[in-house]
Amino acid sequence: LTSLRVPAGLKVTLWENGLRSGNKMICVRDTPDVRPPVNNTTSAIVVEKLVNAKVIVYTGSDFTGWSQELDLGEHSSLSIGNDTLSSVIVPAGLKVTLWENGLRSGKRMVCISDKADVGDSADDEISAAVVEKLGALRPIAYTDVDYKGWGWELDAGENRSLAIGNDELSSLLIPPGWRVTIWENGIQAGKKAIFVKNTPAVGYSANDEASAAL
Repeated sequence: LTSLRVPAGLKVTLWENGLRSGNKMICVRDTPDVRPPVNNTTSAIVVEKLVNAKVIVYTGSDFTGWSQELDLGEHSSLSIGNDTLSSVIVPAGLKVTLWENGLRSGKRMVCISDKADVGDSADDEISAAVVEKLGALRPIAYTDVDYKGWGWELDAGENRSLAIGNDELSSLLIPPGWRVTIWENGIQAGKKAIFVKNTPAVGYSANDEASAAL
């Protein structure tokens, strides 16, 4: 098996070593190329109706490779393996936080939508995950352009330091009604840039220059 067409409302699970045996790949959309290591290694297939869509993490980019569904709650380890995650499907109404060194340890990436590529800084660096229902939206700052890489939500008011790191910010997700001002050398210090909408790249002069946000 090399490619797969999946009609809306269905879920297909490809099993490596027979029904519910070995690694698996979960497909909830058309997959023109399952890619290695799944390519030509499928021994059994399960087709189901897609009910109560869950977060799905994949070892490959573009939702390919071995995968795992994540229920609501904490996942201290991942069955796809440590430091193997490259992409993630996030159904509407859910939020997943991917952690570098275990639950609430190390850097983290907040995802509120699908990521076909988690970005260079987070790729193959994830050890744990927390899945929650999506509450009130807040701005999210990311280390990579296009809302990829390590990322964390900003609080309303002064953010005197950035959880993603000093001089690391490259893109911003900004919900309607929010304004984010980033500062070069701390709150009200140095140069600043103001953003009022989603910004996939903060621009050459501001990239990797932010130390605080308001």
